[in-house]
Amino acid sequence: MRFLLLGLLACPLFPFVGRADVTATVAESHALAATGEVLVENINGAITVETWDKPEVRLQAVKTARTDADLKALEVRIDSTEKRFAVKTVYLEKDGSWLKKFTNTGEVRYTLTVPHAATLRRIETVNGAITLANIHGRVTAKTVNGRLEARGLRHEVELSTVNGDIVAEFDTVADRQDIAISADNGRIELRLPSDVGADIAASSLNGAIANDFGLAAGTEKWVGRELEGTVGNGAARIRLKTLNGAIEIRKR
Repeated sequence: MRFLLLGLLACPLFPFVGRADVTATVAESHALAATGEVLVENINGAITVETWDKPEVRLQAVKTARTDADLKALEVRIDSTEKRFAVKTVYLEKDGSWLKKFTNTGEVRYTLTVPHAATLRRIETVNGAITLANIHGRVTAKTVNGRLEARGLRHEVELSTVNGDIVAEFDTVADRQDIAISADNGRIELRLPSDVGADIAASSLNGAIANDFGLAAGTEKWVGRELEGTVGNGAARIRLKTLNGAIEIRKR
């Protein structure tokens, strides 16, 4: 996490006026099975995951910091096998002090291209957006502060944010497929095929609930609103929850 130091009152922001950030890029490719697992753990910075037909992962990690010292103390750590690819951001000690790593101004922006059917086992960042495109395998993704957008989905997903909107669009929804989406402070927009069959439950503490599937409008409770109903054969299971924000369930 970033911490704002207020102690150096005698030297406010003037030394940094006009100073450009320093950057470095890590670019690598690793073999990965078509249904292999992918894990990304970030702290500060966005994550983008796209897909292709190749049995490999292509990674581009752009590190940015205010100083060279911060950049050098920002590590992109990779652990790769043919069945599993994992990458994480690590903030190292600076000047021999473990406390100084918490003052690091750096961030990492990750862009990965993975096989279409890969499983996104864990895609996480604390401060940053997550964008996923054409992921056909299982997906688990969460961010604390940032928007989460996932399109071209075809499998079970679990998406969550604390502060940020979520947009999820499915190409197909299979029988017995589970979809779970939650946001503490943010809007949820779910787009489904018009012929979807699913049992749907949605709840919002402070926000409206709307849908294009003819389900009864969200019922007002003592606290918040709820919507429950079955579309088509009801074989898939969809659960949507937000505390502060609206929920929209739309046809593609």
